[in-house]
Amino acid sequence: MKWKIKVTFLIVLSILTFDITYLSAQSSTSHTKKEKISKSKNIPLPDYEIVHDRTNDMNRIKVMVNQDIWVKNHIHPENLRKLLNQQYRKISERSGYKYFKHPTQIFIYLFTSKEKAQNSGANWVAMAATKVGGGGMEISISKTQLKASRLQPEEKFGLKEEERKEIWNALIKADDKAQKEADKKYPTDVTDPNYKQSNIEKNGDLDLQLDKEYTKAIEKKYNLQPGVLDSISNEGIKKGWSLPNY
Repeated sequence: MKWKIKVTFLIVLSILTFDITYLSAQSSTSHTKKEKISKSKNIPLPDYEIVHDRTNDMNRIKVMVNQDIWVKNHIHPENLRKLLNQQYRKISERSGYKYFKHPTQIFIYLFTSKEKAQNSGANWVAMAATKVGGGGMEISISKTQLKASRLQPEEKFGLKEEERKEIWNALIKADDKAQKEADKKYPTDVTDPNYKQSNIEKNGDLDLQLDKEYTKAIEKKYNLQPGVLDSISNEGIKKGWSLPNY
């Protein structure tokens, strides 16, 4: 009899202890959530401009929305996340599609300049995308672009940053020109009627030859010392400079 009373007492005590612990945990969790909500409200939303807003309604397959946004200030991870969450929520509430109630895929890209936003591409500082299979979104922050946004323009090799960007653009265009000319003379696309197996090596050799010629022409035009072009090229990659807008 005594052991039954003892067991009953322990069970009741255990339940009471569990309830107190649970309520304490719930209170703590609730308090933490309130702190997070309060903190989120204090995070300023960046000033921004939507540069592109494209919708691709692919009938029964999917409805895809793509936004490119120029962020003008508050370029910090928490501010960018707040903007992405706001825009994702707004887009996900859109309706009026033929086969789907709301968009099925959403891609939002944030850029640190209007030029980058206009060019789209990979120079985003932050982005949000619908998770594979649906069910919410995933946010990514570019450390390279984030770091570049905090750097102050400086003079190098006797050239201002805008001048170095001009040379960067010239380098990219020269590289593209060399590749296009090599592809035209020695097609590497197997569907091209002039394609040959030997074209692959010839294409590479001609591309390299033309690239060297065009690079020397740029050095001569801007009166640059050897090695400066490589430094400018590396700087452009590191800082995520925009690609030429053809």
